[in-house]
Amino acid sequence: MRKRKPTLSEIVIERIKTHIAEHQYQSGDQLPSEKEMIQMLGVSRTAVREALKSLQSQGIIEIRPGVGLFVTEVHLQNYLKNIKISHRFLPSTKQNSKS
Repeated sequence: MRKRKPTLSEIVIERIKTHIAEHQYQSGDQLPSEKEMIQMLGVSRTAVREALKSLQSQGIIEIRPGVGLFVTEVHLQNYLKNIKISHRFLPSTKQNSKS
């Protein structure tokens, strides 16, 4: 069976989650505006809005109309524990010493 190709909104969701983790946002911190995310991610307004609605339903962000987008308290730690980061770990610099 072939693996389903992720939708644009799914890709945007992962990119926003990665942005939250990489910039070490704390609960209650304000995220970039919808307009800034559109420019930052280089995608359509529709893709960003769909992603934001999904992240809000997952409890990762809170959308406050007329105010902004905020990282939620409840799920931040759980999210950070479960985030998948696509960077490879560098090999350990410890040398095995023989006694």
